Amino acid sequence: MPRQVLFISSARGFTVNAIMKDLTAEGYDVQFAQPDIVAVNDLHGYLPEAYIFYIDSEYSELATSLLDLAQKVASSKVKTNLYVVGSDADIEKAKAALPEGMDVYTFKKPLDVKLLISAVNHNLNDMALNRDKKSILLVDDDVTLLHAMNSWLSEKYTVFMANSGMNAVSFLAKTSVDLVLLDYEMPIVSGLQVFEMLKSEPSTKDIPVIFLTAKNDKNTIVKVLSAKPDRYLLKTLPPKELLKSIDEFFMWNNL
Repeated sequence: MPRQVLFISSARGFTVNAIMKDLTAEGYDVQFAQPDIVAVNDLHGYLPEAYIFYIDSEYSELATSLLDLAQKVASSKVKTNLYVVGSDADIEKAKAALPEGMDVYTFKKPLDVKLLISAVNHNLNDMALNRDKKSILLVDDDVTLLHAMNSWLSEKYTVFMANSGMNAVSFLAKTSVDLVLLDYEMPIVSGLQVFEMLKSEPSTKDIPVIFLTAKNDKNTIVKVLSAKPDRYLLKTLPPKELLKSIDEFFMWNNL
């Protein structure tokens, strides 16, 4: 089945039709929609893996539509990519307005269609490979540690990150993962509170949770284990030991 790409623009002029034709020739199932989230949502049964937003009008007229689309991409349970094509000024405005940390690929006019298609091919092929990987959500208020653990684990696993308990809960309300690595001690909403929230919801109660703790004293370990997580790991584990522990967890639990 051809992979689906949704092309969004105000009008189907010569340039838009030419780009869509080139994408179709590459083997994609390409559909067109006006820059209106209602029009996009009306494409029932069509689940694009890539959205291409072509800015061909005043950016101010399209800003709301682009933000609505970005929210749809961010909350989608199907992994998707967003590509934005526009003038230098439009691209700068879009990058400033879109959610921080969101993967958005930008292409400036005049568009080199071969570069766009090459990026779409590369990203969708990567996504296809990653579908077979187990997915892990890392939750820790220490952003430095988050990024370090991401670099250690991402070669073998699909890794998501949340820097607070509530961000983790919001993420898991929309996206399922195979494992949560959860910092036991976090400010505002602790790891224990997050754990209890996840276990109280039918959609997340069966997701395995491994607590991460920086402390190895008896009192801390007793408190951690009393919550009955699937396991606990020390943050001080060397990268190879951490990876080995997670590999073994999936193997022992037939996950």
